[in-house]
Amino acid sequence: MWGFLTTNPQIEETMQKERQHKFEKLIKNAKSSIKTSRPQSHRVINNSKKKQIKDERDMQIFQENQILLKKMVFIDSKPSGINTFRTTSAKLKGRSNSRTQQQIKIFQENQRLLRKLQSTNSHYSIAKLEEENRQRHYMMLNICKKSKRVMSKTDRQIGGNDLIAQILKRRKERMRENQEF
Repeated sequence: MWGFLTTNPQIEETMQKERQHKFEKLIKNAKSSIKTSRPQSHRVINNSKKKQIKDERDMQIFQENQILLKKMVFIDSKPSGINTFRTTSAKLKGRSNSRTQQQIKIFQENQRLLRKLQSTNSHYSIAKLEEENRQRHYMMLNICKKSKRVMSKTDRQIGGNDLIAQILKRRKERMRENQEF
């Protein structure tokens, strides 16, 4: 049938349609090797172990909630610390005067110490430190000239890393802070 050739185009066309129809019929009636149909009903899986674990967990949560509830009831039944503070605040009023007096005394003592520190003279002479710094700089220049070394930028500037300038700056800052008080 497949190898049958005709010279008439109309017969060829009808035979082609007939072959196509038979092929479609075979495909419709073919049985698949894999199940493609829907299941008739869902099987209920009864896993008793999972159910038992879930029930035990629920029971444990319930017991913990009961314990927490008992603790909360106990806490609510106790007198709170806030109420006792209000009742004892009247007792503390008598002590507040002595506290304020102590604070005033401490403040006055701090002021006295501050005045004493400000009035004492320094053991270091700023003029002497400046003179020593100039001598050090002069010696450094001479050493550099004799050894033909190039000085760094900070050494060329007299006030580059000047210790005395830093001390004076700190002293001025302290004076400003003391004047603000």
